Amino acid sequence: MWDVEWAPGETKTIRCSYNMGEPVTYAGLVAGWGVHYVVRTGTLWRGGVIGKADISIRFESNVGSPSTVPGAPAAHPKGQEPSSTVYVSFPESAKWVSEREVRWHFESWTPREDISVKTVFWHGLDEPFARDYFYRLPKDYLGATTSYSDETLDQLVERELAPWRALFPEHCARFDRKKLRRIIADWLLHEILARHGDPFVVGKGELGVVKNPEAVMSMDGYLYGRWHTAFEGYMYHGGWYRPRMGAKGTVSEKTLGAQEQANLRFLRNAARP
Repeated sequence: MWDVEWAPGETKTIRCSYNMGEPVTYAGLVAGWGVHYVVRTGTLWRGGVIGKADISIRFESNVGSPSTVPGAPAAHPKGQEPSSTVYVSFPESAKWVSEREVRWHFESWTPREDISVKTVFWHGLDEPFARDYFYRLPKDYLGATTSYSDETLDQLVERELAPWRALFPEHCARFDRKKLRRIIADWLLHEILARHGDPFVVGKGELGVVKNPEAVMSMDGYLYGRWHTAFEGYMYHGGWYRPRMGAKGTVSEKTLGAQEQANLRFLRNAARP
């Protein structure tokens, strides 16, 4: 941050250049990486409109191609899906000047999203990905108020597939929906216990020593299973997961509500191979 002074009516040019570091990576049904540059805050300036802006992102290695259509899948023969596809935000204003640099030019611009470049490729649920698949739970907890059913699971499977159907139609068409259905059922099952603070203890051991292949950490003499780690993302920044550590934190299903107990029975059956 630095101070800049303007005389009345004076125009100054400010050029910013910096190393963004490594891209953010992600994995699910698709995997890839992305880089992002915040520009939406420009609408907070006086008038809410940016008069003119030139933005470029330069990579250390080749990621795109001048023939790649920004914001759309790269051209590929009919019936063949791309192994990876580069996307950019604001495709109508973007131009690939080389295989490692893309530039944007804007005038009278009110950005509604940030600048981004990302690539995606089909990941699927082949091993070892299935076990570590991160399922984004519905925002609202439904386990205590909604009766889970086959229709519920089918809708949640579709929610996972829908964003990728246009990009990977062939992969989605032959995708094993039953496998994803079982994974989602397993997540919903353990969410019910996690909502009541279950820490998912799987045994005892020494601090920092993990010999049990099902355990992922050892704390206070107890070993905690992979579900403890799976729900960590819902623990931080005011999240809802508040595990009661130690064996005494394990949830007794008899203490759960009738709807939650009924859902546990349904989900256990649905999660079976």
